[in-house]
Amino acid sequence: MFGPTKENQIWKIKTKEQLDKLIKHKNIVNYIVNVVNYVVNIVNYIVIYVVNYIASIVNYIVSKTNYIVNIVNYIVKYIVNYIANKISKINYIVNIVD
Repeated sequence: MFGPTKENQIWKIKTKEQLDKLIKHKNIVNYIVNVVNYVVNIVNYIVIYVVNYIASIVNYIVSKTNYIVNIVNYIVKYIVNYIANKISKINYIVNIVD
């Protein structure tokens, strides 16, 4: 006999071999839980890294898109002002001839 343990709310005396087997089982379970936690932490790190990387790419694309939109707006405004200026000159000439 080695020592008391509690099973199903009942105290029992276990032999050293029974206690060693029980302890070994608990150690294996703890080891597996630790390995699973370690793997989960690595996966979390990888997911966070990938999400941040994708976010940085999206931010870069958005910033470049905004830059291109600003250039296109500038070009459109220039063309509209140019055409409006030519139309006003044509109107001026038409008014003089009338």
